[in-house]
Amino acid sequence: AEVLLVSRSTNRAEQAVDALAASLDDAARSRLRPVGLDAQGVFERALAQADVLFASGAAGVELLSDSQLAVASRVKVAVDLNAVPPAGIAGIAPTDAGQRREDRVDYGALGVGELKMKIHRRAIAALFESNDRVLDTEAIYDLGRQLINART
Repeated sequence: AEVLLVSRSTNRAEQAVDALAASLDDAARSRLRPVGLDAQGVFERALAQADVLFASGAAGVELLSDSQLAVASRVKVAVDLNAVPPAGIAGIAPTDAGQRREDRVDYGALGVGELKMKIHRRAIAALFESNDRVLDTEAIYDLGRQLINART
């Protein structure tokens, strides 16, 4: 999957990609691309191809409007990490935790936090089940998957 890191300016997006790229392997680095809102039409084309959106901008700044969200018709999951009104993604409340809207599942900042804390609790409990237990990324992901499947 290609990952687009979007910022208000192409220069800031490039700086953020460079900072992230230092901790990634070549395969992951090759799939990370900067996108600036100052590049005419690039963001809209990216939105039309997006499957997942994460918004994590400054508090109280709308990053994605209703009209822009309409362009993102392929999006299956949208996550807004902004808990301060207005929403970073129009229509997503901070407390949304798997709220279904048409073909999309939305999470707000507090909704994401709730699931994260449940995963933390489940992981810590699993570590106390045996002295030699190790939880890597995949094991923790599986714990999260189990929690989500139990809710649906």
